[in-house]
Amino acid sequence: MGGIQELATTIAGPHQGHELGLGSPNDPCVCGPALVVTVISFRNELNMIHKKLITSCALLMLALAGCDSGVVNVRALPTPAPERPPANLPIQLHQRNWTGSLGQGSCVHASLVNHLRWLNKLELGERWRATYADGEWDSRLRDRLDAAGIDYSYTLKADPRFLDWASATRRGAILWWKPAHCCTFVGWIERDGQQFAAILDNNYPGRFELTPREQFIRLWAGYGGFALTVLNDPSSSLPYQSYEVL
Repeated sequence: MGGIQELATTIAGPHQGHELGLGSPNDPCVCGPALVVTVISFRNELNMIHKKLITSCALLMLALAGCDSGVVNVRALPTPAPERPPANLPIQLHQRNWTGSLGQGSCVHASLVNHLRWLNKLELGERWRATYADGEWDSRLRDRLDAAGIDYSYTLKADPRFLDWASATRRGAILWWKPAHCCTFVGWIERDGQQFAAILDNNYPGRFELTPREQFIRLWAGYGGFALTVLNDPSSSLPYQSYEVL
């Protein structure tokens, strides 16, 4: 279609090795007692160098530490609340929808690029962005993921348990959302005692859209109920200071 090539995975080639020559069996320089003595002497020399390095490092640490042996008091700081949404892709990495060579929107591929970026698959996301465009449907998307050797899980039945799992693992998902459109589900969030689905719409990057859970599940089923999650570890949580020195 339109000259689009299938996404190929990188396959490592054979290792280039070199044969290690040890000389002939009768060569006194490389076998017999002479070789044993040489190896033992070399090993003793390495052990001596190792001991000298350890001693030098210990002396340096003592010099830097000085003579102060006072106790340092610290206080634990409270752990911040979990990030909201769980798959909190930075705005700078939000992928906007684009038009392919067939004049069609590429919302499925844009949603997947957002998803892959959150899962630390930045290079794969850029390869996917450069390879695929225009409209997509779930079976062909899965075929392309299979061809690329990408592990994933999916549902075709609008099963809310799938999104519960995708949110709890902080992976998120891509899914059919809005008429003839695909978006990135970035998890459930709680607000005023109510649970909302947080969505990154590639037509409106830079923000997350919220829809109440029950309404979201009902509409998602009406749009087809498809969702897919790539099985890779998500980005780590934001760092925070866990203690302070008193």
